Amino acid sequence: MSYILNPATPPPLTLYLDSRFGTLIEEDSSGNRLTTNYLYNLNEPIAVPNNMNVLLQLNTATIPYSFYNVRTEINDVIFILKKISGITTLTYISLDAGNYTANSLATEIKSKIESEITGYSLNFTASYQRRLQKYRFSFTANPALEKLTLTYGTEAQAHLLGVANANHLIGLRDGTDIEIERDTGSSQHNFSNMVVDINDNIHGLYIRQNLSTKQTLDNSTGTFSNILERIPISTNAGGVIFYANENSHKTMIDTNLIQTLGIRLTDDKHRSIDLNGLHFQISLVLSFIYKEPIRVERNRFERRIMENVKIGENKITLNNNRKLKIKENTKKEKK
Repeated sequence: MSYILNPATPPPLTLYLDSRFGTLIEEDSSGNRLTTNYLYNLNEPIAVPNNMNVLLQLNTATIPYSFYNVRTEINDVIFILKKISGITTLTYISLDAGNYTANSLATEIKSKIESEITGYSLNFTASYQRRLQKYRFSFTANPALEKLTLTYGTEAQAHLLGVANANHLIGLRDGTDIEIERDTGSSQHNFSNMVVDINDNIHGLYIRQNLSTKQTLDNSTGTFSNILERIPISTNAGGVIFYANENSHKTMIDTNLIQTLGIRLTDDKHRSIDLNGLHFQISLVLSFIYKEPIRVERNRFERRIMENVKIGENKITLNNNRKLKIKENTKKEKK
């Protein structure tokens, strides 16, 4: 959307914000303050004239890629059905927080499963097949351990444990299982049933603000929200994400005073990103525009009356064929 700015409007204002100077208002599960959700109080409040609105635009952003693809309540559990001597029971493994690659996650899965299921000489293998972009799973064990099934589980089960399923990280489709038979010497193995999504839930970063809530659609909720801009992830973990706004998207704000700015950095599912103690910087541009006068919509009959009614010379013209005369008041009264 574009706007025509009047030359008489005040010049745009640029605000440089650094999360280290804001008031942090959210904590992680360990009680540490998240640097991605803060309030910034302006020492010089911005007054907006009554006949103007403000256009808010994200100009630039600098964000360290220090957040993890596995962390508390984000992709941190895998549910497993184990069949031992004909009896199937449910267990799970919890993944340690970290920023995993496909290969390092395979090593973590092997270590955790072998630690969880002991006493059966279990040797579990998870190998990433780069050509297919899937995992291949297999295991050997004594005959009592017949089958291992990586199962989708349910959100209710995960919620009770205070965890979140890592299904897409291992290439497990929603509502499905990956059954792995014990290898008896004939290369028993199975593959992920979808391509591995190692960056599950972090396909982009969203900068949200507290000044406007109704101009950007949030597809995770299907409603309009306070999203200011979506930032693509253009670097690898450990780098820095640099963003410069090229689409000129602006959010209109109708307010008389801007004194406090709320900024929040989230993932695709509206969850605050954890930069693990590091800070991020953004710059905002505020532009002023005049409010358009309110236009009263009239129906066809009303428009015709307004176009044809003329008051003058003691008569009202309704149309070309009909005239209504107004009698002059007589000064003499009938007796």
